Amino acid sequence: MIPGFRSRPRVMAVLAKKMPSTMIGIVKPLEVLRNQGQINLRVFTENHVKPWHLNWPDVVVFGRNTEPLFDFVLEGILLNQIPTIFELDDNLWEVPQQLELGKYHRAPERIHQLEKYIACADLVRVYNPHIYARVEKLNPNVKMVKAGVDFRLLPPWPGIYRKPGKIRIAYPTSRIEDDLYSVFIHAVKNILDQYSHQVEFHLWGSIPAELQGLPAVKAHPKILDYNRFLRRFSRMGFEIGLAPLVDNPFSVSKTNNKFREYGASGVAGVYSNIGPYVDSVEDGVTGLLVRNTQEAWQDAIEKLILNPTLRQQIQVNARQVVERDYNQKEVVQTWREDLRTVLGKTKTEWNAKMEIPLRLEQNVWSGLRFHSRLPVYGVLKLEIQTRQHGRPLRAPINQFFSDTKEVEFRFTAVQDAVYKARDIVVTLSGKKSILDLMDWEQTEAVYGEFFEEVTIEETKEETNGEEA
Repeated sequence: MIPGFRSRPRVMAVLAKKMPSTMIGIVKPLEVLRNQGQINLRVFTENHVKPWHLNWPDVVVFGRNTEPLFDFVLEGILLNQIPTIFELDDNLWEVPQQLELGKYHRAPERIHQLEKYIACADLVRVYNPHIYARVEKLNPNVKMVKAGVDFRLLPPWPGIYRKPGKIRIAYPTSRIEDDLYSVFIHAVKNILDQYSHQVEFHLWGSIPAELQGLPAVKAHPKILDYNRFLRRFSRMGFEIGLAPLVDNPFSVSKTNNKFREYGASGVAGVYSNIGPYVDSVEDGVTGLLVRNTQEAWQDAIEKLILNPTLRQQIQVNARQVVERDYNQKEVVQTWREDLRTVLGKTKTEWNAKMEIPLRLEQNVWSGLRFHSRLPVYGVLKLEIQTRQHGRPLRAPINQFFSDTKEVEFRFTAVQDAVYKARDIVVTLSGKKSILDLMDWEQTEAVYGEFFEEVTIEETKEETNGEEA
């Protein structure tokens, strides 16, 4: 169990979709904690969450969520005062606009929704310093973390699956739109022309036009289940792997996923000398770093083909480094600590309360307006009671606010308010981090008649979510 809790905390993961990054970074380590008996776990994609699911968790983990259509999930969780962790592994602000994915993620409504998730989170987990710097401007509770590799999926040494007499070169990708192959495509074609009897080139998805018709080119269908992909990939006997990136804000914010996959699978990687690979690959020791020219890519691939000693040394070294530095046990331990931190601090963080001095100048009082020094994201609760007996004068109001410096509560008007003011206690409660932003001197009373709308909501029996 998580220290400090008498029972196993209920953790609900709500993912934008099940994809390699969310499975590697969120689902797999949380499944380990569940299997160890430390947490209860439910995993949903956001399009399968129902309102009645929101009463179950003690903490919610979001991953890459940006769709405004499912904003009710975030608001419902916050209204229930349930802490959240948001994980982001890509710079979604900078997805290239020429891609359909870029047009989708960079739409203003999705950028706003992304920043809302980030600003409301009790903790944001990121994998890259560029994303860290961007997120920190929205939420100081941000943490750099590492992704891991589950070596239980891998053979003791992948080299036993290699095909004698053939050097297999791999370029695996799960992208729907992939123009990165253009970085090395002519280099690969020249290699295949020159070493056609020695090498095979394997890729996932469709074959680029430049390589169609070449017998040494092998295409494989994309494997969406990441566990199945890694099991399969590590047993296909690859010796060389290609990992191109281009020098733009999106690419330099990526994780070093290819280095982890290649290293764990005993593959000698050739990497663009950019972003995450500069920080994790030791040139000539755990991989080859190259400039993004066709000549540099061809020279590096050719070097690994012609120098089996260097190729094998890189394969061994890279596997050792990945096994040491990207151990799944450390990733699981980090998640355990993050859950403990968020669940522990929330008890005091959510219970912050401020009594509001009441200065009324008119008799028909129906609201309060608060002003913040910075935009507010989150839930605030207004309570109005009698001072002597603590009797509620109006029902407590829980209200969600997003990206606003003006917070207003309205309620059915209190008559003869000036006379009653000295016997009224008004409190505003919510996260301490939100209350600290308020400029209490600018608080305004709102006057005039106001009648609350009454709605009738349907109720449904609670059902179980998809178990991870």
